[in-house]
Amino acid sequence: MNYNKTSSKNSIEKLEYLKEDDSKTPFFYDEENGNDVCNNKKETSSKSSITQPYLNESFSFSSDSNSVYNTPSLKLKESPKSNSEKDLLTIDAPFEKTSFEMQRLSCLEKSKISWEKEACFFSDGIRIIDYVLAYEDERFNAESDIENEQVIIMDEKETGREYGSIKKTKAVKRRIFQENLIALGLDIEEMPSHFYSSNKIIFVLIHAPFHVLCKQAEILKLKMPIIHSEEVNQVNFFDGWLDTWLIKKFRTTMKPELERRFEIKPKFRSPFIEERIECFENCHDPDNFFPRAERSRLVYDLLLRTKYNSEESSKCQIGIERMISRGIYYDAFPNLQPLRINKIILSTKETLDKSKKQLNINETTDRELLYKYWASLYSFWRLQPLDLIKRYFGTKIGIYFAWLGYYTKSLIWPSMIGLIIVLIAVSTSINDIPSNDVCSSDGIGEKVYLCPTCEKYCNFQKLRNNCVYAKLTYIFDNYYTVIFAVVMCLWGTLFLEGWKRFHSEIAYKWGMLDFEVEDETMRPDFQSKIKTKRINPVSKEEEPWLPRKEKLFRWFCSGMTVLFFICLVIAFAVGVIIYRVSFTFSLYGSDNEFYRNNAIIITSLLAGFINVCFIMILNRCYNWLAFKLTVWECPRTQTDFDNSYALKVFLFQFVNYYTSLFYIAFFKGRFNSVPNALDKTNDDTESTFRPSLEQCDPSGCMVELVIQLGTIMIGKQMFTAIIERLLPKFYIWFASLKNKSAKKKPNGIIPNKVNPQKEDKVMNQCDLDYSLNQVHKQYLFDEYLEMVIQFGFVTLFVTAFPLAPMFALLNNFIEVRIDAQKFICTFRRPMPAHAKNIGVWEGILSGISYTAVLVNACIIAFTSDFIPKLYYLFFKSNGDLQGYMDYSLSYFDATLVSNSTIYNDVNICRFRGFYRPTCKFMEKFPKITTYKIEECSDDYNVNDDWWKMMVMRCAFVLIFEHFVFALKVLIAYIIPDIPTKIVYQIQRERHLSRKAMLNQHDFNFNKKKKRLYQKLEKLKNTVNASNITNENKSKKSSVNYFKKSHPEMSKEVETLLVANQPFGVPQPENLSYCTNIVIPDVLETEHLPGEVHNRRISINIMRLLISMILPIWKKKEKIAKYNQERLEKIKSLKNEVEKALEDNYKICQILDGVDYQKLKELLLNGHVTPIDVLNYYQNKAILANEDVNCVCEFIEKSKEIAIYLTSKYNNYEERKKLPLYGIPVSIKECEQVAGCRNTLGYAYNLDNISNKDGSVMNVLIKAGAIPFVTTNVPQSLLSFSCSNPIYGVTRNPHKLTHTPGGSSGGEGALIAKDGSIIGIGGDVGGSIRIPAAYTGICGIKPSHLRFCSYPSAGSVPGRPLINASAGPMSKHVDGLIDICRIFFNASKEDIIRNVDPYTVPVPWDEEQFQSKNKVIKVGMYTYDGFFECLPAVKRAVEEAGDYLRQMKDENGKEKYSVKLFYPPNIPEAFGAFLKAVSVDGGEYLINNFKNDIILPEYKKILFLLNLPIWLRKVAAFLIKPFSYRYSLIATSVPTSTGDLRKTYEFIEKYRYKFVEQMKEEDIDVLLLPPNGTHAMPHDKPLEMIPVISYTGIFNLLDFGAGVVTTSKVNENDIANLETYKINDRYNNIAKNIGKDGFGLPLGVQVAAPPFKEETVLRVMKDIETMLHVN
Repeated sequence: MNYNKTSSKNSIEKLEYLKEDDSKTPFFYDEENGNDVCNNKKETSSKSSITQPYLNESFSFSSDSNSVYNTPSLKLKESPKSNSEKDLLTIDAPFEKTSFEMQRLSCLEKSKISWEKEACFFSDGIRIIDYVLAYEDERFNAESDIENEQVIIMDEKETGREYGSIKKTKAVKRRIFQENLIALGLDIEEMPSHFYSSNKIIFVLIHAPFHVLCKQAEILKLKMPIIHSEEVNQVNFFDGWLDTWLIKKFRTTMKPELERRFEIKPKFRSPFIEERIECFENCHDPDNFFPRAERSRLVYDLLLRTKYNSEESSKCQIGIERMISRGIYYDAFPNLQPLRINKIILSTKETLDKSKKQLNINETTDRELLYKYWASLYSFWRLQPLDLIKRYFGTKIGIYFAWLGYYTKSLIWPSMIGLIIVLIAVSTSINDIPSNDVCSSDGIGEKVYLCPTCEKYCNFQKLRNNCVYAKLTYIFDNYYTVIFAVVMCLWGTLFLEGWKRFHSEIAYKWGMLDFEVEDETMRPDFQSKIKTKRINPVSKEEEPWLPRKEKLFRWFCSGMTVLFFICLVIAFAVGVIIYRVSFTFSLYGSDNEFYRNNAIIITSLLAGFINVCFIMILNRCYNWLAFKLTVWECPRTQTDFDNSYALKVFLFQFVNYYTSLFYIAFFKGRFNSVPNALDKTNDDTESTFRPSLEQCDPSGCMVELVIQLGTIMIGKQMFTAIIERLLPKFYIWFASLKNKSAKKKPNGIIPNKVNPQKEDKVMNQCDLDYSLNQVHKQYLFDEYLEMVIQFGFVTLFVTAFPLAPMFALLNNFIEVRIDAQKFICTFRRPMPAHAKNIGVWEGILSGISYTAVLVNACIIAFTSDFIPKLYYLFFKSNGDLQGYMDYSLSYFDATLVSNSTIYNDVNICRFRGFYRPTCKFMEKFPKITTYKIEECSDDYNVNDDWWKMMVMRCAFVLIFEHFVFALKVLIAYIIPDIPTKIVYQIQRERHLSRKAMLNQHDFNFNKKKKRLYQKLEKLKNTVNASNITNENKSKKSSVNYFKKSHPEMSKEVETLLVANQPFGVPQPENLSYCTNIVIPDVLETEHLPGEVHNRRISINIMRLLISMILPIWKKKEKIAKYNQERLEKIKSLKNEVEKALEDNYKICQILDGVDYQKLKELLLNGHVTPIDVLNYYQNKAILANEDVNCVCEFIEKSKEIAIYLTSKYNNYEERKKLPLYGIPVSIKECEQVAGCRNTLGYAYNLDNISNKDGSVMNVLIKAGAIPFVTTNVPQSLLSFSCSNPIYGVTRNPHKLTHTPGGSSGGEGALIAKDGSIIGIGGDVGGSIRIPAAYTGICGIKPSHLRFCSYPSAGSVPGRPLINASAGPMSKHVDGLIDICRIFFNASKEDIIRNVDPYTVPVPWDEEQFQSKNKVIKVGMYTYDGFFECLPAVKRAVEEAGDYLRQMKDENGKEKYSVKLFYPPNIPEAFGAFLKAVSVDGGEYLINNFKNDIILPEYKKILFLLNLPIWLRKVAAFLIKPFSYRYSLIATSVPTSTGDLRKTYEFIEKYRYKFVEQMKEEDIDVLLLPPNGTHAMPHDKPLEMIPVISYTGIFNLLDFGAGVVTTSKVNENDIANLETYKINDRYNNIAKNIGKDGFGLPLGVQVAAPPFKEETVLRVMKDIETMLHVN
């Protein structure tokens, strides 16, 4: 908007001054508003000329007793008329010294500060200097120019000549501008410079009276604090917890007087309205009503919009900015406060405490406090006084330093983590196998020679020469850096989200949270350059307009220029590369061995230094170019200009700083790493290599990237810090030197006409301010850009340089203070501009944060050796990186190299990469490499491993970026941008503002209204008490009567009735009603803001987490209590049985070492009683449990059964009727036993206690057995380990660090430890056979429905084709035979038929078991086509086959015929088995684990089951080239009911196919391994699912299958592991398991078609017999 001179019809603005209260107003400082001595003055007018529109009559203003304001009289004198169109009126306002001014003079005398030298006031000492303009006096008569101008104007009217053809002088424009300012109500005073007298510098001091400031504040909607504002609520739990983690709250203690100066209390604010001024704080004190920064900003707005041309049609000649650009004024700035600390300021120092050399806090200015407690480098440890910074410099600078401080504090945790990671890497580098292999004297580094990298001077080098490089590579390229990369990517989001929250708090405190930028005026440059005009559709005024075509043309040209210079930067990077090549070439040709050995490191350091130098030089060029391009684009507004300029400079700087880093990270060594053997040239010389110096070290390019990044980042920060520290001071010194030179004349006389005083006169504050550096428009741009580039270093390449956050933190500690010193000491005070936030930089930071995810993923995948090492570790090694360096180097024939003069006996050299050797090389050195002759390539093509690693790299990038992006988005969504307390305060503030405005009343009511209000007071009881209800009609009628009798008060009555307020007369002096309202319940409003919605989501997520964690915690507490009670019972039982055994000590001697048959004989003969046997085995079970933790609960009724058997059966014949008389039997925990828990390993089943016995218990008890204990199982039963959250981990008796197998692992461990003679287990995929093989016992899985175990709990119910089968386990096969005989025969009896009529009534076939006069045909295999067994496991099967071949019957004939068998399509069948097990896609398991305590080994399986089907298929497709087994497992879950039906169809067909093949090959029984390995460590089973293909296949086929122990792992088995072929990760793990298997038991598995268990047991018994014979 434009301000013009008002016409004579307009009334003059009323000057109002508030009453003063000297007793309440301190001289030096106002603690409430933070205004210092410069603000605390009386607002009057001295003898000065104030131009106003001409008035036809004089006015006198007198104070009104009824007015809130008290105004002293002012006399207006009419000035003589001139020839100008609009005459001027001079207002003579003589100044009278009041008591306040007398107090002020007294204070000045005490402080010994002279009136003339004070910095903040006009010469009268009363009016505050709000702004200063500086210009150079051109020494001409301005009055004559004005008269000429008036004559020109009159001539123009008469002759019609164009006024624009007459050129005005600068002085005329200044005079017009200042007259217009005076017309707007501003006071102006000119003051000559005391120091720049030779340059004729004149300072124009500007003061804005209070009424002008009020009008400006209302126009700009300035938010001011309301009276009796409430303080912001305290931090609640959620905000406090979140903000603590976001590193926002750093508490510190300080002196109370400092705290009052430094901090602003958060108060409610409302847009200023002059009519409602009494509702705002300090409304009675105009001197302190507006803070100094706000005064300057309000005045600057007038300066920006005031014309400096007297012609109305000249709209483009507006504003101080354009005048400065035209040289009319040199500068415009708010004045600085005196700084009495700095030695260069020749000001008085009486306020200094000479004894302590410290400032008296109550007598210092804000600038001095900021210098001491903020700008000083010694205060780097202090928190920034943000409120004081904002109060002095404005919100724009305040927000910058708030952001910089928050960013610096946010770097603390990343710095600590990065430093810890590097220290860990340094401390563990001595254990790094690849680098040790390079550095050790007996490693590959001493044996291997690297190929020359150039043709002429380069020689072979020992790999050991790269030892330092290899160690540095490990320090910065290890597994920890991958984790740190994820942390830093998430930190970027946490930092930005935390900043948004922190910004919302300070913005709310400063009244900027809902600040909107005022309507921006067009840039003066745009107004002057753009000649095309059009009507603005909004303002309906004609204004300059840039057509879209021209705008696009300018953008295109500017963009092409930017693109050209970006290409120039890239060309410069190529130049550095050429330098690197040539310099490295010269170092390799040097005679100095140190230079030759460290050529790459030296070159990297020098190249980095050169890069830094050119970067800093090009920065200046790019900034200048970007500015010129933006000026040429001619943006319409300053915001458009800043955004366009920022984008160009950022693009320049991004390319400038990061080009070399991207080259090293992603391009170096990618195109010329392969040496090329060329044919002989015409002169018969051999050329072996193309120039390939730009390739990576054998350890990789990571160290070069670290060196380059560290050099650029640290060098740039040091250079910038030095420049920022010294350059401003140099400019000040140079300006002063220039001024001294200009003063001197050739004859040495120094004139001083403007200020003819002594030359050594003390400079005034304006001189001091003007001597400082000028603040350009983009004064914060370079500061933001520097930090944004640093943020890029910290996030984009943090994988390569974990110390980047630490160096950034150290730099920023100093950066904050250097920037503070610039604004305090070396720059003029900038205009205190408003800013809502950091602007476009927030979007740039967010973009960098998201880009960092992809960049770090690519660095990890393609630059570091993380993926190659991972591939080698899982698919090529024995579980470590031994041999990795040899694996990562390719081969070359060194005899082709002709330029070597040192190493003449080298036949083979190596170079980095995964390349196939040439066929000539393979023929010449056939045994050197692991490649086959058909795998050679004369073109050095990459090998298969390279392609597999490339797939892994791409997959890693895809998974990494999706995972991190998902986490970043989730974090950004969960964390509210605005804390909830601020949201509530905003709504509270708005509510208060509305109420405050509604409750305002006009206090200047007349006497008639007073009497009417008094009558209304009489109705208070009738209306206010009854609330005008329908029931009280009499009272309502009285109100209606009053309204009819006083119609002029009808509106007031209605308003008061609606508001339901007392009809009392409010008193003018009581303003408490402004905030006397009820607080609304924000949570009950219909429309919540987005921040509250996000907070609710966060709370719901926390509740969900708590709902998941709390039940688990309760379960753990419940489990601990149960185990304590259980162990106490076991302890009590132990004492009981030990006492019984002590009383009958011979029992132990009799029973020690007896087998099943011997124990059965002792019981039948009465040598021991069932009670004795029970006590003995209870004691053995307790001891076994103490060792291997295999027992769940002891069955309480077992003692009753033993007593009954002892007393009931007294003779041999009666005992013989019971086939299991007195035999103690252990039972798997999943079987139903009355009074015992049936948990399946789930914690939530802890209270699941069976109330009756199942069929297994009934059959055993009927047979005379004594079930006495239940044994441990794995969680869910679907694992061949044995651990659960209730009973813990069961250990293998042969090796406690290994698992006993599962799910019947508790049974196997107990029987192997002689804690039970026989047991009942269950099998769904090998759960009986695997524990039997792992613990060295025997076990059998009968065909389904032949061995009744109903009702018993299974792992996953509802599988019609894959079901669990119960079966016996024992140390010897005899026990298995007896149990199977009993259960098979019971299948046709009522004890089974009544419980489970679906049990197949197939009794025991003794003839099949005996197999007399029959040759049993055995099919043997040791490899099923899916997983290759360990050599020890194969040996056990082959030995068992040999035993069977040697076995003869009673007639001396062969009893067995053994031949090889090849099972059909095991991989596909095993996949069908896994699908059939997870019949519902894993939903049953997921639901069971959802609210249970999940053991770590199950988390991988659950993660796989929870993945979407499409993602599993994609992962399987990507993984298949590396491991088809893993790919098969990943997709082994039914995707639909159709898929499940096809699976069942396949199983049915496969069963018949398998049996048909056995019939065709005339095979009765199969002999094969029970597992791919022997017993393994506890954490490996769920990682080795493929090994159960040997057992799971017979659950799918429903074959009877058993395991018998044959031998143990010996030293030859371990030695044979060298020949074990590693195809993928599973084979690698298996090989490591085999290395640690010495002494572990081995077994063989025997399987036969359904209902042929007798044949299986026959073969098992014969194998056992042959082993005992041998």
